Amino acid sequence: MALFATMPAATAAAAQLRPLPPVDWDAFDDDARMHTTIGASVLTDQLASLAGTRGRLFELGLYRVAFRSGRVVLDFSGTAVRHFRDEELLEPPMEHTRAPNGRARVDTGDHLAATLFLLTSAGAPVDALVRFGTRLPTTDNAIGLDRDHTDFFATLAARAIRGPWSLAAEAGLGINGSRSAGFDQADVLVYSAELRLQAGRVVPLVTVVGHDGFTSRRIRGNEDLGEVRAGVRVGERRWVRIEAVAGYAEAAPDVGLLVTAGWKR
Repeated sequence: MALFATMPAATAAAAQLRPLPPVDWDAFDDDARMHTTIGASVLTDQLASLAGTRGRLFELGLYRVAFRSGRVVLDFSGTAVRHFRDEELLEPPMEHTRAPNGRARVDTGDHLAATLFLLTSAGAPVDALVRFGTRLPTTDNAIGLDRDHTDFFATLAARAIRGPWSLAAEAGLGINGSRSAGFDQADVLVYSAELRLQAGRVVPLVTVVGHDGFTSRRIRGNEDLGEVRAGVRVGERRWVRIEAVAGYAEAAPDVGLLVTAGWKR
């Protein structure tokens, strides 16, 4: 997880359909110069706010590629394809977004570029870093799964390791574009936390990730998000990570499953 985002790095700047992924500390934990992951997810009762519906979301081609040079990691991440099936109509779609018509909504997902800069030296009692980056405007407003706007984020992250346990936390600011009248942008508090037990090749972990707006008014397409993810990572230089997902914010999914595989070299 992380402390701060500084340049292009994997995981988003608070995407509105899905929360910004937390920093991946693994990129700083060995001498590998490149970390790569690929995966997929399925999420039930996911809110597609711009379309005004809830349904089942499949994300295919969840990717992340991180390049490290010394204290700096360049992180690129995103979702190749989102497939959403409308199951419940909640309100009319926003202007220029199609209404439910029996066909699935298929679109590309978030594509993020970020930079991470490690602030502490090896052997420090607590690791710290900054991360900043941008979420690119690649989605189609007519499909209604996300906003075709550029978002920015900057966070500060820290991690403490005590024996086999590690605890990481991250917090910062997201500045997100808005399609709602009267709101040119939506500012949000981005946050995450992760607890790990390093039990050899098997690593149980629990993650909390989300963002909260600084206004009590609803900004459609910029609702608060929050999820708890619990799972296990198996492997070291090549690994598989499986996580169950449970949402606790109104715009978050009910439950889901996230599966990724990764390797480093």
